[in-house]
Amino acid sequence: MNDSPDLDEDSGQLVSHDPAWWWLHASLSIAKGELVPGTSEIQVELRDESQAFICMETFQIAEATPLKSPSDSILTWWTLVPGTGDGGCIEKSATMPLPEQFQLGVGDMHPEISAVLGSVSQVEDGAESILNAAYVSFDDPETVYVYGVAGLEASYSGEGSLQLETPLSDGAWVVLGVYAFAVTEN
Repeated sequence: MNDSPDLDEDSGQLVSHDPAWWWLHASLSIAKGELVPGTSEIQVELRDESQAFICMETFQIAEATPLKSPSDSILTWWTLVPGTGDGGCIEKSATMPLPEQFQLGVGDMHPEISAVLGSVSQVEDGAESILNAAYVSFDDPETVYVYGVAGLEASYSGEGSLQLETPLSDGAWVVLGVYAFAVTEN
């Protein structure tokens, strides 16, 4: 990772490559309605102040514990413990935005996510009606953020149906972060 500033050719200004924003994505393997650690993973994407891509690191999920949902709009809710990263970038950075454990859930589509789905390149026309929202909580289990979109892989191309009840359908679920989180000093 390059922490030293570069000169932007267009503006002539120095551009820092220090992480300022991070996105949380996930590939979740669901079998018999349960999240399968070891075959499920999360990805943390780091971007700088201008939201230019810096790097992405993948973490296999070491532990997944089902919890009672904090809201009727969240269908399923887990505490996740990420394992060691793949060395893609975060272990080389002084800033590790991902906590040692956090809660992740899939639930009803939220208006804040619906409003921006058209700008998510992975979501094909017609898929909006069969995707769910992704929810996350970090330090305080009472503070839940709606931050992304979730669905079976085929749902992103408009195939399948909306998940309205638990347990989640078996298969490969993809969670894409739509909103970023600010990188804070730990």
